[in-house]
Amino acid sequence: MEGLSKGSGTRSGLLWECEKIIKHCKPKYLLMENVKNLVSKKFKPEFDKWVNWLEEQGYTNYWDVLNSKDYKVPQNRERVFMVSILGEDKKYEFPKKLPLESSILDVLEENVSDKYYLSDMLVNRFIPNESFLIDKINKRFETPKEPNIQAGFIQKSEGGTKHQSNIVMNAEYISRTLTAGDYKAPPMIAIKNKLFCEYRYDEGIRLFNKNICGTLTAKCSGRKGILEYSDIFKIRKLTTTECFRLMGMNDKDIQAIQEAGISATQQYKMAGNSIVITVLEEIFRNLFLL
Repeated sequence: MEGLSKGSGTRSGLLWECEKIIKHCKPKYLLMENVKNLVSKKFKPEFDKWVNWLEEQGYTNYWDVLNSKDYKVPQNRERVFMVSILGEDKKYEFPKKLPLESSILDVLEENVSDKYYLSDMLVNRFIPNESFLIDKINKRFETPKEPNIQAGFIQKSEGGTKHQSNIVMNAEYISRTLTAGDYKAPPMIAIKNKLFCEYRYDEGIRLFNKNICGTLTAKCSGRKGILEYSDIFKIRKLTTTECFRLMGMNDKDIQAIQEAGISATQQYKMAGNSIVITVLEEIFRNLFLL
């Protein structure tokens, strides 16, 4: 559904080029996908024009917003999907949500090159979310409260603020939405060292397990503290393999892409532009098998 018209009453872009193919081939089924914003107040009128045109061609249309995290993939990725069926057919129903039983940790490679880890200079610019430092995670996917995806952000300059390219994700939860632009700045994750995760607040003071702290030091004032992060966690960029895994791709297909000689830059872009495979599988299962 790329390229909806920007101007009122006009048809331009890739989406409307699909008219020619649909008119000529009249496929029985159509599946279209785009960002959630497509059905926002701003773009919904253009979306409705497309739906109406398909109806004029004899299609019955069903659309919904699906999130990858609801289909066993640890990525918060909301996308609009529309299934269009030519002629009379049974009513289509989108797949029901499935329980999430994994996190970013489950897609990580075992041996990762040092080049993916941030330098000490950048780590020292890490501004953590308070919850990332003090939350002890138990039964993380059984709680009804939505977990905080972000561990914090890298302050790239004095007074710098948080934006997509400098967000650091908490590897114990799920990923933010991968985008094609991630090839410029691959997503970053913070991985906790479990030996240093036994800490709590006591009357506003952060206390640490004395048996494992070693050289760790902390200065606290009220609920805000200055903490030396040494050995508590590591921050690194996701590899291309990990990004593909977050799109539901299996390692055999990932290996085929990498052996084809495609650059890492293009691989990051491919992953961000892709559709999560498990979501497609569930959509097709409901369309053809049920």
